[in-house]
Amino acid sequence: MTQSEWTIYHNPRCSKSRETLKLLESKGVNPRITEYLNDPPSKNELNDVAKKLGPERLNMIRKKEPAFKDRQIDSSNIGEIISAIAE
Repeated sequence: MTQSEWTIYHNPRCSKSRETLKLLESKGVNPRITEYLNDPPSKNELNDVAKKLGPERLNMIRKKEPAFKDRQIDSSNIGEIISAIAE
């Protein structure tokens, strides 16, 4: 697979993100890396990701984070999830 076929929205300070990148690289995948804290995806990009994730799209947001709990986001509503991430 070429680099352009894969994208990882990466946070180098996050252990899970680092593990994911390492796993991809160990499988010969050289993804395009977008550090989402420095270069946030647009709502359109987030909608594209949600479509690709299918039922797993509801896991796009970290539900244990205070920002999620404080906002009282409906975790079954992808529109609310995407809006929260975009903000």
